[in-house]
Amino acid sequence: MKYTEEQKWKAFIECDANYDGCFYIGVKSTGIYCRPSCKARKPLRKNIEFIDTRDECERRGYRVCKRCRPDLIVFTPEKDTAKRLKGIIEETYKDSARLKERIDGLDLSFNHISLIFQKEYGMTPFSYRNMLRLEKAEKLLKETDMQIVDIAFASGFDSLSAFYASFKKHRQKPPKSIRR
Repeated sequence: MKYTEEQKWKAFIECDANYDGCFYIGVKSTGIYCRPSCKARKPLRKNIEFIDTRDECERRGYRVCKRCRPDLIVFTPEKDTAKRLKGIIEETYKDSARLKERIDGLDLSFNHISLIFQKEYGMTPFSYRNMLRLEKAEKLLKETDMQIVDIAFASGFDSLSAFYASFKKHRQKPPKSIRR
């Protein structure tokens, strides 16, 4: 379907995802091209041109927008962010300082990241971290003869009391009861 310049401009200004793939916006001043739904700051009308295909954008010398990624068929930034955070938590759940450092490296506010994570996985990042710690502790309790205090620290808890409180809250029994 052919759209008028005004329809395209309106779709672009309103970040209307319904028009994604129907046309692209080439920004002359930056040399990039975007989807109509791109959330980046809008350029002046005189600095853009509407282009029908991605190939045409690239033939005209435009580069892909790193924010809206018009080169991808499906672009799910929130899902990608949640997945990255999940991986970070799985790698660093035992080390709070390193976990915080890696999360800060995502360059998004922690509140925003938490909302994205909770929407995707149904729990907060800290709940997920705690779940991993408890799973590790339970495994060590069942499979080793380590002292409970050593298991608490090996699982990433900062204190024995925090370990006991979390274990009892989420498993409804003390750690000793898990032992063979």
